[in-house]
Amino acid sequence: MSKKIIRQKINDSFLREALQNFASQYPASRSKAFEGTDFETLRDRISSARGQSLSNLSGLVELFRENAEKSGAKVHECKGQEEASEAILGIIREKGADFVVKSKSMTSEEIRLNPFLEKAGIRCLETDLGEWIIQLAGERPSHMVMPAIHKNRYEVADLF
Repeated sequence: MSKKIIRQKINDSFLREALQNFASQYPASRSKAFEGTDFETLRDRISSARGQSLSNLSGLVELFRENAEKSGAKVHECKGQEEASEAILGIIREKGADFVVKSKSMTSEEIRLNPFLEKAGIRCLETDLGEWIIQLAGERPSHMVMPAIHKNRYEVADLF
């Protein structure tokens, strides 16, 4: 991102207000979601499970593969962005498709799947409203849960 764009975003009063509103409302929403939960105990359990999972990652991947294949899925294990994107493109071409409908996926966003597929002649359509708004704008999401938080209603209306 260029310094010019960063300056524009810093000086964007709508974006600043949207992020301030989110930041002020989030703690209350989070508290409500975890109401009645011993958060420290939960955090310890999650941390422990994560540690155990990481120490047995190859076994868990194999268990996932076995169970997925039992249910009819085909598993593709890839070692990075390029390999994953090529595998997905191969599946799409194998099916003779030129149009893909995608649900919200942080992994596909992280590997920048849409631009890769579009460059290969595959049209993508996001089903998540926020992701679709960002797709129409030709931008990247500004937030994991609210990808279009930086857009006001007038900007969204112009895109539609």
